[in-house]
Amino acid sequence: MIRVAHVRDTFLRGTETFIYDIVTRHRTADAHIFCERRDHADQFPAKNIRCIADSGALFAAAQELARKTVGYFPIYTHWARDCRADLLHAHFGPTGYFLLETKKKLGIPLVTSFYGQDVFEVPAKPKWKRRYERLFKEGDLFLALSTDMTKDLVAAGCPASKIKIYRLGIDLTDFAPTARPQRTPVKILSVARMVEKKGYRIFDPGDRPP
Repeated sequence: MIRVAHVRDTFLRGTETFIYDIVTRHRTADAHIFCERRDHADQFPAKNIRCIADSGALFAAAQELARKTVGYFPIYTHWARDCRADLLHAHFGPTGYFLLETKKKLGIPLVTSFYGQDVFEVPAKPKWKRRYERLFKEGDLFLALSTDMTKDLVAAGCPASKIKIYRLGIDLTDFAPTARPQRTPVKILSVARMVEKKGYRIFDPGDRPP
């Protein structure tokens, strides 16, 4: 069974249930999790998880200093070697960049998943534009959520040949719909910021939706 080292700076923010599903629903892979901080542990229980913060403030400070000076967390290299990882899976673009040295030292593939802000905002910053250039050159595979996100990654400098679309899904068996009267209109609620990329039409005051 392939061993995958999943890496996220914080495991896990309450809005990132999609990452939890990816990590915990493996059927043909042995998942291991590396992170800097642990959050919502009661909401997102997981096995095979290693956290930098668990080793104390001094150790965490030393790892952060290493990240800033040499560009990676040495402990991730040690953990990946210890669990005999066959593959590194970075969640969000910046995490992928900070795994490049680990990938190089261990000689294993690096897959980076993009989710939104790391595509639309991060590459606009000069420092990250340069870092992404290296990530796109040295990384093995980049996962996008949609065709539009694929276009944005290409525009940011990622070779199209390295991009695959990986659509997030949910297990429908987790939900039990309630019966509704046949003539009751179905109302769909979508919760998100009122920005263009979320797909909403924004009306001027006084306008009415069609």
